[in-house]
Amino acid sequence: MSNSNSNINDSKEDNTDTPGGKRKLTQRSPQSANIMEEEIASKAPRSDDSSNEMDPNHPDAYAMAGLDDQHVKLAEMLEKRLGKVIKDTVDSKLRQVIDDKCVAMENSIERRVISNVDKRLARVERHSAIALSHASKMQKEMKYVKQVNTKQLDRLIKCELEINKNHIIFKGVPENKLERSNDYTLKIVKKIIGDIPSEQKRIAGVYKYNFAGIVIERCHRMGRFNRESKFPRDIFVKVINFMDKQALMDWNNKQYLPKGVFLRNDYPPEIQSANRALGPILEAAKGTVYGTTRIKLFQGVIIIDNVQRITLKNVLEVPKPIDYMSQFFVETDALYAWFGILHIFSNFHWCPFEIKKETFFMPEQFITVELAVFADDDDAKTELMNMQDPYEMKRRAKKITGYDKEAWANKMMDAAYIANKAKYEQNPYFLGKLLDTHPKLLAEASSEEPWGCGLTLKHANIKNPRRWVRQGIMGETLQVLRQEFIEARPSHSSQNVPAPTYAEVTSQMQDLFSSSSDNDEGSSEFSDAEDTPTDPKEPVAANNESALNMEEGDGQ
Repeated sequence: MSNSNSNINDSKEDNTDTPGGKRKLTQRSPQSANIMEEEIASKAPRSDDSSNEMDPNHPDAYAMAGLDDQHVKLAEMLEKRLGKVIKDTVDSKLRQVIDDKCVAMENSIERRVISNVDKRLARVERHSAIALSHASKMQKEMKYVKQVNTKQLDRLIKCELEINKNHIIFKGVPENKLERSNDYTLKIVKKIIGDIPSEQKRIAGVYKYNFAGIVIERCHRMGRFNRESKFPRDIFVKVINFMDKQALMDWNNKQYLPKGVFLRNDYPPEIQSANRALGPILEAAKGTVYGTTRIKLFQGVIIIDNVQRITLKNVLEVPKPIDYMSQFFVETDALYAWFGILHIFSNFHWCPFEIKKETFFMPEQFITVELAVFADDDDAKTELMNMQDPYEMKRRAKKITGYDKEAWANKMMDAAYIANKAKYEQNPYFLGKLLDTHPKLLAEASSEEPWGCGLTLKHANIKNPRRWVRQGIMGETLQVLRQEFIEARPSHSSQNVPAPTYAEVTSQMQDLFSSSSDNDEGSSEFSDAEDTPTDPKEPVAANNESALNMEEGDGQ
């Protein structure tokens, strides 16, 4: 009884408040503690319940599981390896997904790019086709413009000839210090004309003309007076009657003129250049059967026996007895030097060729056009493309400014090479003449730098290359081209190719000066009979004989 009461008393809680205000349990005996643990265990859930599993994140999980340190380290190592395996697996999966996405994006972008490129290419092709069409039309228009310009130039020359038909130029008349007015100049001219005898013996009989009765409408010096000039200014004279002018030019004989004085017609620049260039042919004809009666020079055209016409375009048709070429070259066993527009090696010699679908009349035209392109001068390029006179081309090229001359010096050599290569490739006769000079040293006998060798044909040292100032661009260029042509055409020679005729020389120009079908309507207004080119072999009318005779002294 006493034991049971004591157990009951021990099991009761002491509800006495502590000084802190908290209640505390009375200390239990070991027996009561065991009894309470058994009761708690009996009320706890069974071990197979999932809620009874041990929390692995608990700090004392390994200790509660009864594992020692060795097992703990092993477990941690396994956990790390397992985590690495899981991480690698996840990374590989993620990488595969990313790669698949990238490939998909690349394919999509590639398809879009290809589509855009195809669209742009199609657009470019359309624009290219349109540009080619416009270029073709422009080329046809340029041909038509060149045709019109050529006809207009011929008309202009005819108009100038008509306007200047009563004009005479007195050259070499000394200037007097007292000559301060045109009236004094007129007295000088009348004095020269008054000394002409009224009767002169000629081949056809006695020639009579009243020179004292010639009426002069205008007379004056040409240009400004220059004290430093060694040559007197020319005197311009305009007579009232054309027959007076014709008589003066027909009488133009050095026998009755003061020393150094001679007369010439007031021709346009194109005809003056042609007369100067063709003059040596007249000189060469004097010692032949043609003499001075069967061959005449009239307005830039040499007329032989009143039938054959020779111009700068068909100068190779000059009859063989007239050996004019000997005046324009010097040849030895070691060298070949030339000069003059009549020589086929000259850049001024008429020889049509084509470069990049553009037709050029001579290498000088291509070189001057390249200078205009280099200087970015479109106006000069247009003017040069429409010119046919090489001297006019040279004068126009000298007016081009605003370019680097040192850079152009290198570009000029390339232009000379390209032009002459096209010239000789497209003209077999000229090529044969060039190959015939192998292996001689070539040079242009000109003092013009940098084209010529620095000496003229008449210089005493022209046959001694050691005395040359330089070989010159023309000599170097033709030697390079000659070597290239020999390697490509070892058996080619001028003996195998006849000299081209007028028709052959101008055959390359037929497309240039023929109207295209698109321009038939616009070209009809230029189809007048007076503009039709004259056949070079057309007979000269009988009424032109007197006009031809008055030109006997011109151009010599």
